[in-house]
Amino acid sequence: MVRSIAAILIVVLAGCGGEDADPKAEVQSAVEDYLSSRTYLALDNMGVSVDAVKIDGDHAQADVTIAASSDPAAKMQMVYELEKRSGRWRVQAPDSSGGPHGAAPPATDEGGLPPGHPPTNPAGADLPPGHPPLDSGEAAPNPHGNVPM
Repeated sequence: MVRSIAAILIVVLAGCGGEDADPKAEVQSAVEDYLSSRTYLALDNMGVSVDAVKIDGDHAQADVTIAASSDPAAKMQMVYELEKRSGRWRVQAPDSSGGPHGAAPPATDEGGLPPGHPPTNPAGADLPPGHPPLDSGEAAPNPHGNVPM
């Protein structure tokens, strides 16, 4: 009798093993792993929270809030694309295809500005006295002898 109960418990517990996994917690872990691989971030000074997760098969999208620990009002929202590989969620690396955090730079006109951007020196704009025209290629005067940066 005891063996039967033990066998039933083992079967029941084994059957529940994968079903109790919390997708949001798994995505949270994947986002934290991804951010910790960015050596230029000081994650110990930030709070990272996954606000929402949309799962579609082996792909997911996570809405994430990153806030400064010292000032919770200093925060930003990010959207991360994830893919489930080998049973684990992984943030997809940004690329230049226009993804949410790897957007390609906009096309530029001949002046190097995005189309529709106003000119940086509209006709008739006044420059300080003695300043060379912006398109001359000549350096601006440095009357105080300051070292240029």
